Amino acid sequence: MDQATQMADLTKGYPFAFQVLGYLTWNHHGDYNAVRGEYEQYLSEFVYDKIWSELSQKDRMVARGIADVEGGKIKDIREHLHMETNEFNPYRKRLIKKGILSGETRGYVYFTLPLFEEYVMENY
Repeated sequence: MDQATQMADLTKGYPFAFQVLGYLTWNHHGDYNAVRGEYEQYLSEFVYDKIWSELSQKDRMVARGIADVEGGKIKDIREHLHMETNEFNPYRKRLIKKGILSGETRGYVYFTLPLFEEYVMENY
């Protein structure tokens, strides 16, 4: 049960990630830790590279700022990026609309895609 919960957390409920992690884990006799690198590679190659290529340079900069600031507090992210609210909000809304960010909690944003924060850190 603990392993199933950890695997579910690693997918963040993203269907493609769930399928890939399950498939890879099955092929490695249930050892999901052994497939972490391959799992990240699948997400990068088949999903994140495409998403990233469709973002504007400013969208990418905002995503990097979100990845840089721990906790997801919008005020802290804006300060880190040296952006005013009216400058930041269009990018936040666009990233939410694309399904990259969650804006459900007022004043905070979080990446909705599993391991996307790491992807942003490596690719910006």
